[in-house]
Amino acid sequence: MTLLENDLRIEEADLLPELTSYPDQGCEFSKTCLGCPLPVCIFDQPRGRQRWLKRQRDKEIVSLFQHGQAERELADRFRLSIRTIQRVLKKSLAGVNINRNAEV
Repeated sequence: MTLLENDLRIEEADLLPELTSYPDQGCEFSKTCLGCPLPVCIFDQPRGRQRWLKRQRDKEIVSLFQHGQAERELADRFRLSIRTIQRVLKKSLAGVNINRNAEV
């Protein structure tokens, strides 16, 4: 490979995605990279897919808890320990006062 060929390869990598000739196959979350709804590509971050899935799981845990599901039910449903459920709720509901034992 000549120096000029090497320079051309580097410049091609710097082109906008729509100006390159790579196949845009997307990922499990979107059919195309350019049409992806995620704010950051899961392939651009270390463990990006796992982080995104964990955030989605945590949001669902908090939502179900706010709609009356007990910690034990959430632990069984998501196959997690009760302590993990408590950590998710503590982190997500910091500053939110939810008294589940109060009478209405």
